[in-house]
Amino acid sequence: MEEIQVDNAEEAFRVAIERGSDSGCLGRQCLAVDRLDHGLQVSEDCLAVTHSVSGNSISEASIQSLLPLGMNCGIGYYEITIHYSHAHCGIVVIGLAHQGYPNNKQPGARKYSCGYRSDDGRKAHNNGDSIPYSDSYTAGDIVGCGYCKRTKQVWFTKNGKHLGPACTFPTQVVIDHLYPTIGIEHSSISVNFDHSTTAWSPSEAISEERQFILKDVRNVELGAHDPTPELVASYLLHSGYKKTFESFKSMNPLQSDSLLRNATSKREPKGGQESGSEGDDVKVNEVLSSKLKERNEVVQSIIDGNIEAAMEAAEKHFPSVKETIWPILISQLIIEETRKGNLKKAIAVASDPLGNTSSGPHTLVSKAMGLLAYKDPKTSPLSSLLEQSQRRRTAGSVNAVILSDLKFYPESVIESLLKHIIAIPLVAKKCYFPIAPE
Repeated sequence: MEEIQVDNAEEAFRVAIERGSDSGCLGRQCLAVDRLDHGLQVSEDCLAVTHSVSGNSISEASIQSLLPLGMNCGIGYYEITIHYSHAHCGIVVIGLAHQGYPNNKQPGARKYSCGYRSDDGRKAHNNGDSIPYSDSYTAGDIVGCGYCKRTKQVWFTKNGKHLGPACTFPTQVVIDHLYPTIGIEHSSISVNFDHSTTAWSPSEAISEERQFILKDVRNVELGAHDPTPELVASYLLHSGYKKTFESFKSMNPLQSDSLLRNATSKREPKGGQESGSEGDDVKVNEVLSSKLKERNEVVQSIIDGNIEAAMEAAEKHFPSVKETIWPILISQLIIEETRKGNLKKAIAVASDPLGNTSSGPHTLVSKAMGLLAYKDPKTSPLSSLLEQSQRRRTAGSVNAVILSDLKFYPESVIESLLKHIIAIPLVAKKCYFPIAPE
């Protein structure tokens, strides 16, 4: 591994940025080199560090990770492999500390830090004296450090074995991010932040912590009013399921029209005043319900595969959206005619002016026409277009355009909620940094 050797911190950080963009270091977990000092040399991939000193140089040094300890369900973990440690004066201290920890102090030697020493197996925490903890470790050993955000407990591992709890940060101390911190003297180590390749797997700890989280979720009180009926009703209204909506509402009287209004309407309040009166509720529900039959006619025709009937109904009841929805309906009509084997009609449909733009066929129409390039469309790479699910996607797209034109949200609150549930882990992974390097 090529090492970065620089004269000052500013130069080190510049080198890391430049090489990080090439090697993939920047933007994922690795060792930080913006404060290199005291004889530290970092590898090109920023995942290994060597310490050597001579003369009157200060021997004690430490290095932190670029990003906070990655969390999965509140569990963080990383490992180091000791490649070399001087027999007489080599020391490695693995641990955690706050950001900006002094780079001439080992973790555990200052407040809000914890460390496990290689020379004697002792642990130090929060600026306290070191006390016995476990065995010492040296070249060839793999040592890990874990943290539970809920309990604020830190533990260590050695060669795949859990060594037990080491320390607990005071509950009154709020530290949003703890950073992997390694003290190193006359030694060489590499760091591993990828849980899938660590000697000790944190999967069991993560699973246990996930159960605590799920328990808390299950214990959440919905309050005196259960919003579920309104959520279901808003979905049925949005989707245009007229008969199902009416049947559901007859069996589940809606307790709050305002919730239903808030779940469906995006009408702007007049005069800067927030809407919310009973009259507003009635007006919104009247508009939504009055168009339910017409929307149902369009949606159901698409689901049944009768696209020409859907076009006729849409043109009759919602003429203002014709230009927007026509390419969607034309593409579905091409699909339906291809399904029936009417290729000549499919080609004729594709020539509809509203299915084309100034630069050529609409994207949706072009995709549907792709089916015509195959001798047997049902076995082609585009065969999914012939499935029933495609009709439902088309119906949903057309319905969303109509709802937007009526000044309603294009999706129900329950659909939005599901999207948020799916998105939260993805967003959290980006915000709190991936466990494995990308």
